[in-house]
Amino acid sequence: MQNITRYLGLVVICIAAIILIIAMAMGEPSNTVLATAAILGILGLLLQVFIGRSVD
Repeated sequence: MQNITRYLGLVVICIAAIILIIAMAMGEPSNTVLATAAILGILGLLLQVFIGRSVD
């Protein structure tokens, strides 16, 4: 369980990146998709900073 929480933020950031790559490949992405990916990226960064550090 400790390893999962350590890398949870990075996993969320990777999911956001995959969403962006798929959206860009499908054409012009909507603002909702871009906002979702941006929120996931910020959330992943916060998870990595706060939860990832507290596990160490």
